[in-house]
Amino acid sequence: ASAHPSSEKFAAEVNHASPTERAPLWKHSIVTAIFEETTDLFQVGEAVRIAFDLPDPPPMQVEPLDAERDWIAHVQKNWPPLKLADSFEVLLPWHDGPSAGCRNNEGRVVVRLEGGTAFGLGDHPTTQGGVAFLERALAITSDQNSGNHQVLDYGTGSGILAIVAARLGARSVIGVDVDSPSVASARRNAAMNSPDGSTLDFYEGPADFTSAHEFARGLAEEHGNFDVVVANILCRPLMALAPALAAAAKPGSALALTGLRSEIGDFQRIKQAYQDTF
Repeated sequence: ASAHPSSEKFAAEVNHASPTERAPLWKHSIVTAIFEETTDLFQVGEAVRIAFDLPDPPPMQVEPLDAERDWIAHVQKNWPPLKLADSFEVLLPWHDGPSAGCRNNEGRVVVRLEGGTAFGLGDHPTTQGGVAFLERALAITSDQNSGNHQVLDYGTGSGILAIVAARLGARSVIGVDVDSPSVASARRNAAMNSPDGSTLDFYEGPADFTSAHEFARGLAEEHGNFDVVVANILCRPLMALAPALAAAAKPGSALALTGLRSEIGDFQRIKQAYQDTF
C-alpha cells in the first residue's frame, strides 16, 4: 500500500490515537494482489467492503499477468545482494557468494537468509538503522568487549538483527516475535548463521500488551537483564511495550526503537512513553 496523510486533521487523528485504537494510517491505500484466473473478483470486492464497512466495493483495475514468465526467476533476478550498514551483506538462497559468516571481496560479513515472508531482509531503512545501531553499541574497543553483552531483539521477524548481534560478538542474544511463523523462520536463519561463542534463542511472545510485561520479566529472570535492546516494530506497539522493555533492560542499557514516522509526531510520542523508564 502506498499513500500519505492528506491533511493535518488526519495526521492529528493518528497522532492522538492510543496504542490499542485502530486509527487508519492512510486516507487512501492502493493494494496489489495476484489471483487465480477463475477467482470471482465481485466476491473479493464484497469481502473487502464488508470487512472495512464501506458503502461500496473499492474500485478495481484488472491486468492479466504473463503466463509464460517464470515469476520466481523474475523476482530473484530483480533482488540483488544487499549491503547492510557498514559491516554486513545479506545473501539469499539464489545468490552466489561466500557462506554465512565469511567475508565477501569488500570485507563485509555475509548473512545468509532463507528469504521467506518474515520481515527483515535488509532492504528496509528501519532494518538498516537497527544494524547500524548494533554496530555502534557492540563495537569492540580497548575499554569494552562486546562479548559481555546481552541483547534483546523484540519484534525479531526474520531474526536478522539478532543474528547480526551474535555476529558482532554478543554473548547472549534473545529474539522475540508474536508471529509463530516468523519465530520459526528466525530459528532456521539462525541455524545458518549462528557463530560459535554466542547463545542465540528465539521465543514467541504474547500478542496482547498486558501480558508482555510479565513475559519480558520472565526473560530477564531466565537470561539476565539485557544491556542492549532493539525493537523494530511500529510506534503504537512500541508505546505499549515501554513497560515490558524496561522490565527486561538493565539500568543504563542502550536502546534503539525503529519504525517511526516523524511527519505524524511519532518521535515525540515515543519520547514521552519512554522518558520515565529509560
